[in-house]
Amino acid sequence: MRILFIGDLVGKPGRWIVSQLLRDFKKERNIDYTICNVENAAGGFGVTREMAKKIFSRVVECMSTSFPMDV
Repeated sequence: MRILFIGDLVGKPGRWIVSQLLRDFKKERNIDYTICNVENAAGGFGVTREMAKKIFSRVVECMSTSFPMDV
């Protein structure tokens, strides 16, 4: 099993990378499972419910954070 851990998804640039590049990256490298730290997904302010839904829909199987998640 190949696991990808994204250390910190930060703001709009990080969300863009996940939305535009992650699916192909996982296919090219045969990644089976992706864990993504999202505590800065909202530009340093945790993650919103809408962001979490979009991140999961874009092939991230697990999210981690040290901030409370509004989901």
